[in-house]
Amino acid sequence: MNIVYVSCVILMDTQGKVLLNQRMPGQLCEGLWEFPGGKIEVGEKPTEAAIREMKEEVGVEIEAADLEPFTFVTNDFPEVDRHAVAMLFLCKKWQGEPYGAEGQNVKWESVEKLSNMLDELLPNSHLIVERLEEHSK
Repeated sequence: MNIVYVSCVILMDTQGKVLLNQRMPGQLCEGLWEFPGGKIEVGEKPTEAAIREMKEEVGVEIEAADLEPFTFVTNDFPEVDRHAVAMLFLCKKWQGEPYGAEGQNVKWESVEKLSNMLDELLPNSHLIVERLEEHSK
């Protein structure tokens, strides 16, 4: 099984809402919502990947100093012989207005609402949501 390392960012606005990205048609888990991010390239640090992916996917600029290591999750995708290890960072400061820079849908959701939409999120997202709920207390 191939192991893929992914760096994702939880953008959190001043009202405590987080940005979600919808997987595009034709992608693995198409239609499900996720926190923006992507594969860490060879020789790239997780923070570098997070900064690059946020620019590419949602059109915002972030600084490494504004990325707080938050949690990680793992997922098996046997249909494509892949195991993903996703490292998530929390970020409350960025430049620009997030949008679907690759044509995907994006939306802001409250942490409270996330627990009601777990079936619409990538597998194992409940672990991230639980951690966000703890953080928001």
